[in-house]
Amino acid sequence: MASILGSILFYLAVTAALLIMVFYVLPVVAAFSLTGGSTFVPTSKEKIETVLDLIPMEPGAVVMDLGCGDGRFLVAAERRYGVEAVGYEINVTAYLLARLNILRHRARARVHLKNFRKVDLGRADFVFCYLFPDALGGLKWKFDAELKPGCVVVSCDYPIEEWREPEVTPFRAKNKEEMIYIYRL
Repeated sequence: MASILGSILFYLAVTAALLIMVFYVLPVVAAFSLTGGSTFVPTSKEKIETVLDLIPMEPGAVVMDLGCGDGRFLVAAERRYGVEAVGYEINVTAYLLARLNILRHRARARVHLKNFRKVDLGRADFVFCYLFPDALGGLKWKFDAELKPGCVVVSCDYPIEEWREPEVTPFRAKNKEEMIYIYRL
């Protein structure tokens, strides 16, 4: 009996490892060349609420989340302000999590499995990005070329190097201070 139980546990462990590889590791590796190694890191509910407190939005405004991960910012912005929330994600697993999150909350937000660098941001009234510095690189030219006057760009934890002077708001998270950078065009 013990050997049968041991065999079952072994096969369950192998199956779990394969599922993790298929649904997490492979999508990260596939997106690696496009993201420069950046991975999906969920934004905390507290940080999302702080950002939404800092940048009030009008109903119907267009909010774009670049590298939207599981879509929690899109859902929160739509719920609080009644905005048109649109996200872009290239990690298949994160994209599927975003779709499920949007369905679960019965939100109207949309998420696209697409590289945000290949999307026109000209409709955006607000742009949210929680990206690592390597993924933020080069966005200043895209923002200058595509964003309309009055657009607000928020970057969590990392500034957009050599771009405009941001408003910087400290955010306390797990005994360390992080920053929220707000750029107003």
